[in-house]
Amino acid sequence: MKCKICECFFVKETTFKNLYSFPELCDDCRKKYKPVLQFEKIPYDLGMITYYYLYTELKLNMKQKEYLNKHWAILFDLINSQNLKNTTIIIVDTDFLEVFRKEFCYIKEFSSITFMSLIRFNFENLMIFF
Repeated sequence: MKCKICECFFVKETTFKNLYSFPELCDDCRKKYKPVLQFEKIPYDLGMITYYYLYTELKLNMKQKEYLNKHWAILFDLINSQNLKNTTIIIVDTDFLEVFRKEFCYIKEFSSITFMSLIRFNFENLMIFF
């Protein structure tokens, strides 16, 4: 079988129990890309940003990102389970980071903001100017 992330071929021992199960990931990728919900609190002068993410410091190509996009369901389920319905929720990606400095003045008036992303982005240097 071929791993969906690293594209290496791996052999899984076939038994009667797993005869009709076809794993998509090799053992190394399964361990490395196991989603773990993490969060950070980032204070600013008028409120608090709660930042939820699943992976820390991963360098991914486009194909790997597309495969890991299925884990967004974990973050979307969090909206209902944590009662985040009255919170301003912003999905963070590389495009958002490019305009963050200019656009933060529009959203900083909200007292409770939630950022969500698959991969952790560093906001420490970006928050210095606010």
